[in-house]
Amino acid sequence: DSGMGLAEITEETYGSDEEKPEGGMITEIKYNSSGWKNGLLKNDIIWKIGSVDIVSVTDYKFAVKKYKGRAVRFFIRAYNTGDTRVLSMRIPR
Repeated sequence: DSGMGLAEITEETYGSDEEKPEGGMITEIKYNSSGWKNGLLKNDIIWKIGSVDIVSVTDYKFAVKKYKGRAVRFFIRAYNTGDTRVLSMRIPR
């Protein structure tokens, strides 16, 4: 379990007049999970995990399976500011 839920970005889920970004939107973060400890927030956007571009929930699940038990880079766009950052997190087994 990665400790977070992800949904595909639609006009309804993004809720902005701006162009919809590529990636998956975080829908929940479990308390004390790796994502929570690294400062991920609900509605942040994951657009890449390791070498896997995240465009759908299927891509996210593939990346989690591919990197299970390993540390990997998560490429994030903050929902509230639009800032991008890269986090290194271990995906639990």
